[in-house]
Parts: sequence; structure tokens; C-alpha cells
Amino acid sequence: MLKLCLVSINDTPPPEGFVKVVRGLGEVAELSFSRSEMLDECFLGEAKKSSFDRHIFWQADALVRSVQPLALARTFIVPDISFPPIAEADWRGFVSCRFLALTRTQHEALQRTGCASSHFQYYLEPLPVSTIDFRPKTPTARFVDRERTNGINLKMITTLCRALGIPSLNVLASPDAGPQALELRSGPSEGVDVRIVTTLPSQEECSIHFSSPPAKGLDTESIDAMANGCLVISPDTTAMRDYMAPSTSGIFYDPVAPLACLPELDQDKIAAIRRAALRKASFGHLSWAQDRARLASIIADDGSRWGSGDYSAAFTSAIRHAAYNRLVHA
Repeated sequence: MLKLCLVSINDTPPPEGFVKVVRGLGEVAELSFSRSEMLDECFLGEAKKSSFDRHIFWQADALVRSVQPLALARTFIVPDISFPPIAEADWRGFVSCRFLALTRTQHEALQRTGCASSHFQYYLEPLPVSTIDFRPKTPTARFVDRERTNGINLKMITTLCRALGIPSLNVLASPDAGPQALELRSGPSEGVDVRIVTTLPSQEECSIHFSSPPAKGLDTESIDAMANGCLVISPDTTAMRDYMAPSTSGIFYDPVAPLACLPELDQDKIAAIRRAALRKASFGHLSWAQDRARLASIIADDGSRWGSGDYSAAFTSAIRHAAYNRLVHA
């Protein structure tokens, strides 16, 4: 039985589906740290004499950098794609690690640096269609404000709500959002009824989910919202385009000019996009369900060889087969 250490940041915990795969491999110690604090010295001390067979870092790049000199055994990194991307050159110091990339763009960037990377797409198990009301009388939105932006993000989201005709917005402020989060008050704001909440409302309460601006990559909460039948409105990023199709299974906006090129929303449009998002999440979850064995095998390093659904790998394979056929028939 393997001994595994799973490390994450408080406000971006690994999804339960990923944790379940890790737990299936052996005894797991789960450690979580605040984004605003330095890596715990106790962890560094324990890491030096660590008896763990595997170290897995879920979107905790700053912590990975702190322990890099320790050369921990069998380190696996799910890169942080909710924040500005790390320069490709900086990843070259991690060629001894194995990356588990959740977007194709990041996977290909890691491969260019010589890092070992495997590509996965994670989708939560979708809700049954029969349990979702796709045409609520009044559209209500939700938003998680994670950043220290003195209300800038909330102001942008409120502006988007007004432009799209969304009358009500529920805001959950992250514990790491800073002192200004305590100053937020419920009430009307620029024609939108803003409500500060302590827990994220369900899809039954809020049919629209806003990803956090500015453009910072993949927001796993948004992927979960798709599986719950929500309309996701997201900054336009290459990461999110791996998961959503513009104006089909989600809506994108430009963080620099958020009101440019916004579609008109009515009940029919919202319902159509929500249904398409749920279908996308359903197909994605089936793929993830089939991929869990590959993920477990890679972490266990059991020597199994796996075919890849990655387009770049499939293209390379096709080229090799074509070259082989030419040689055989020459």
C-alpha cells in the first residue's frame, strides 16, 4: 500500500473525484495551506525526512517551489491554472516531476520544456436533466470573489449583470479576499440586487455562475457549475475554451472590455445554453470516468502503457504509421 501526501491551497481544494482516485491508491495525508501564508515550516521539516511514496500538489505552485530543493520522491504536480501562468523556462527545474495538466494548452507548454506531462479533463458527475428547471421565472447569478481587488471584480460582475439583464447577484467572499470583503454589504448596486452570502448557493437558487475575473485560466468551480446545469459566464481564456464553446455551452467576455460583444439573453437563450452545458459536462464526465484508471496508473507508476486521447499524441502516431507504411511498401 502506498503512502501519499496530497497538498493544496485552502480556497482551491482538489475536487472529490480526484481525491477519490488518490485515496484508492493507499493511505493519504491531506494538507491544506492558506494562499496568504508561507509554507509551514513543520511541513518542510517533515518533508525532509518524509516516508511518503508520492507527493501530489494540487494547484499549489508556490508550495512546490519551496520544496523543490528537497527533491521529494515521486512528485506529481497539477499546475495552478487559476492564476497567471508560470513562464515555460521556470518549469525546466521540475523535469524530474510528473505533471497532470487539466488543459491542453498547459500540457503542450510543459512538453515543450521537456517536462513529463499527462493531459486530463475533469468533470463532476452531472445532475439528472429531470431535476433542473431550465426556465426559472427570474434569472439569479452567483459569484465567488477570491481576490484582493478592493471591489474591482465585484464592480465588473455587477456591470455585466446589468448589461445582461440579470437582476440579482449572490456574492461569496473568500476568506483570503482581504479586509475589503468585510466591507461588502447587501443591497442594490447599479440596478442589481447584490446579496453577500456565507455559502455558495445551489443551482436551484442561482441558474447563472460567473467565473472570477480577470482572465486567469481554468476555474474548476465553473466546470462544476456546468455539471449542475448553470449558465457559466467566464473571462475568455484558452483554458476555459477547452471546456466551453462560446455562446453555445457558455458565454465569454473580454476582461479588458467586458461589455463588448455580449449576447442578448432571454429565457430561451439561457435555457438553450444551460442544456448544452449540461450535455458537454455529461460527455466530459464519461471521458473522465474512463480516464480515472489511467490517472491512478500514472500516480502508482505501475508500468502500464496507456493509449492517449490527446490530439497531438494521436497526430504523432498517425505520422509514424504513415512513415512505417511507406517503408514497408517501398
